[in-house]
Amino acid sequence: MKFLSSLLLALSLTVSVNAWLSSYCVRNQSPVSTTTTSIFEQRIYSKGAEIYPLCNKRQFTLADSFPNGAIPPQAISILQDKSPFLQTMIVEDNAAEGSRRNFILGISSAVAAGVAFQSLSLKSEYDTNASSPIKPMGVPEAIQWIDDNCDRRFLHAIIASDYSFLYYGVDGTKDRKSSIRSEKFNADLLSLDTYGTKEAVDYFQSVESILEKEIVKPSNGHLMTTSPKDAAKWGTAASIWPINGAHYAWFQDGGLFYPRDNAKNIVRGDLIVDGKDCGRESLEDALRTDGCEIMVTADNFLVVPASLDEALRNALKGSFLV
Repeated sequence: MKFLSSLLLALSLTVSVNAWLSSYCVRNQSPVSTTTTSIFEQRIYSKGAEIYPLCNKRQFTLADSFPNGAIPPQAISILQDKSPFLQTMIVEDNAAEGSRRNFILGISSAVAAGVAFQSLSLKSEYDTNASSPIKPMGVPEAIQWIDDNCDRRFLHAIIASDYSFLYYGVDGTKDRKSSIRSEKFNADLLSLDTYGTKEAVDYFQSVESILEKEIVKPSNGHLMTTSPKDAAKWGTAASIWPINGAHYAWFQDGGLFYPRDNAKNIVRGDLIVDGKDCGRESLEDALRTDGCEIMVTADNFLVVPASLDEALRNALKGSFLV
């Protein structure tokens, strides 16, 4: 954020200087004169010193970066969302035949892009939490989301397991259940409403204690399964694609997290935490295990209805993602 603030301040100063020079030229009807010095002369960098002498006959604009000088709507949209104060300057200066307008567009787009692309995947036209109208996401867009955002370790495990998917039972309206979308789930394993018994809550609290020093644990995790039939017991089965930075844990013998026959005797050695215990078993091994529940901690997921499994799997195989 400090870097972005510094960049914004520097660019704002550039815009202010450019505006002053332009207005000065118009008032005096004469070009701005500058002086240059030889590379052999000593430069004194102090107040009034010439640090950046004029070297271009014209300014480069945002339009110069696009074919035929046509600025795409996406760039304009980012400017409108992220740099409204610069947009106001542009509107006020439209009378200047568009030259200064394009110059400011070029500067403001650099600032806006630095902010917008940090959260583009989560606040995009496909995001169900966004206030703007939702654009339906198809399989090609899902592949692009996976390539841009999906946790790479997870994607590599999917490919290594011969494209075995991980599933979750999702709730919602009929339209939501059938749509591809990005979504954030609430961690609910320590909630009484999830399994409906205090015994289940006590069990997951004991697992919480066992995984206390790990990043993934019941308090921030979600239980996914390699079985779409098991996922369908909790809602509409959908393949789940965690965003970058996800973490995983599962029982080495596979099967469910709950209920378990030896629930009172579980120890840390019974669990595999990806990245720590891969010498014993890998994530791809868990994905290949039928009916294996995997605890996943992630900030966001791509949700793809299981009815699209075949289309998604074929698209992944043909996209050569690595």
